[in-house]
Amino acid sequence: MPNEQSTITETKVVQVQRNGRRRTRRVTGTARDIRVAKRQLESELERELSDRTAKTAPLERGGLPGETMTLNDFFATRWPSYASVHQNVHSRKLNENKIAYLLHHLGDKTLEDCLLSSTVDGFITAMKETGPLSFRSNRDGSPRKTRCNKLSDTTINKSLQLLKTALHVAYNDRLTSRPPRIKLIRQDDSKAVLPPSEHDFKTFLDSCEQCREWAPYLPEVVVFTAETGMRKTEVFTLTWKSVDWERGLIRVEEQPTFKLIDGSNWKPKNLRNREIPLSTRVKQILRMWMEKHPHGPDDVVVPSDLGSPYYTIYRADFETKGSGQGYFYEAVKYAGLQGKITFHGLRHLFAVRLLTAGAPVTVVSELLGHKNIEHTVKVYGRYSNDSKVRFETIRMLDTDAYGQLTYTP
Repeated sequence: MPNEQSTITETKVVQVQRNGRRRTRRVTGTARDIRVAKRQLESELERELSDRTAKTAPLERGGLPGETMTLNDFFATRWPSYASVHQNVHSRKLNENKIAYLLHHLGDKTLEDCLLSSTVDGFITAMKETGPLSFRSNRDGSPRKTRCNKLSDTTINKSLQLLKTALHVAYNDRLTSRPPRIKLIRQDDSKAVLPPSEHDFKTFLDSCEQCREWAPYLPEVVVFTAETGMRKTEVFTLTWKSVDWERGLIRVEEQPTFKLIDGSNWKPKNLRNREIPLSTRVKQILRMWMEKHPHGPDDVVVPSDLGSPYYTIYRADFETKGSGQGYFYEAVKYAGLQGKITFHGLRHLFAVRLLTAGAPVTVVSELLGHKNIEHTVKVYGRYSNDSKVRFETIRMLDTDAYGQLTYTP
């Protein structure tokens, strides 16, 4: 006996969309008829788009300028105007090295050639075989020494992502026949985040005490960072207007007191403002700094000269060249903890402490200011509350319900 639902006749509007083009059709029939009509509509639209790309694209796009325009030409003429609108000064600065790699390996290739998988694969191979390159010179004209001996997959992917963005801009400007289809290479995520152990942290604090003569509040800066999870620049650009005593929290937000190279105000990473509740120790440290130093709305919270002598931070209107890394790493060396403790490692310690205590990963992600929770899970997932459940699960093996076996050494 046929299914009653399969014989019910109804009228529906079927709509499909591909690459910005849409097709709509009204269909009357059974559920099967509607599914068949939708597949037919999808096939028709796919054929139409394929014919349009193969036959009419050269006419619509003025003969494909990308067939003659090289990547060098594109970055010299079109890219600067795009970057000035869609990227801030900091992002443009970070992209300089990526552009240099692209132009070094692909500069003579046309835009159409850069769309080919063989060109992209050749670029990846060349990056891996050639390795790090220096695009800057010393005062005597000699090339600067590279910082590493091998390019990481992350570095290569950043250059690929920039190439993909550039080719998308070219396609939108009708310089190429199709948008890019560039696949990033698989990155090695096996390197685990290892925060300092509690023992190492205590040892490091003892070492910081030995540096008080030169860095008076170094121990407090370390505790403050480990109990707020703030990034280095967030700590040393924090002003008193962002400390909310009434609600008992710190606001990580835009700081007009600190100007970037282009004259704009300093803003948090990913442009994500957030609020961090104050622990008891952080409150004590803040009150001590407030009693001993100026605490107007625009005064910095950490008594320092833009992070020094604790850690050097660069700013447009402050010359810090030659001032070194600050006494933070002097304390690390004194404690013999090189490679075990970094300033950013204090942020890891903050996250791991909360997660192992049972804090939800969503809350920790918000406190850290991550762009999305997927990144938090990727970095700290093994420390999440589930890890606590795993340990409790294994303890079930120790109960009598599992068995009466006993083991003696």
